[in-house]
Amino acid sequence: MDRLIPYLQNSLTPYHAVKEAEGLLLRAGFTKLSETEDWQIAEGGKYYVVRGGALVAFTVGALNEFSYKIVASHTDSPALKLKENPLQKSALYATLNTETYGGGIWYSFFDRPLQIAGRVIKKENDRLYEEVVESPFRVVIPSVAIHQNRNANDGFAVNAQVDLA
Repeated sequence: MDRLIPYLQNSLTPYHAVKEAEGLLLRAGFTKLSETEDWQIAEGGKYYVVRGGALVAFTVGALNEFSYKIVASHTDSPALKLKENPLQKSALYATLNTETYGGGIWYSFFDRPLQIAGRVIKKENDRLYEEVVESPFRVVIPSVAIHQNRNANDGFAVNAQVDLA
């Protein structure tokens, strides 16, 4: 648990989870391979490949027996994702337009601190690269006050287009 909890706390998105897993693999002596280059695989070698929010790690056993072990994991989970151009302004406040991803229990996203996180693609010297980012602040999706929804205690069906902004 001492290693699992920090891993989970730092894995805000699939991209963060892969970044955390990469650190663990590098400390365990694994070598990162690129999908776009020829691989030099050696007997007894430990390797991994990353594509976005996915990671595959494998070890190579005896080459004359063609033995290997592969580990892969599912890194994404239900989330709210910001839509393209998500900022919606009014005279008094601003909201961010979101869309649901996965089969979430959406009412559990209300009235709790959330963090904006993910990856951005940047361009530098005509080269594109990705950077894993997270906001230094928290955001909240507030519930509607009981006097605005008298039936809230009878059940709450979330309208993602309206309620999750």
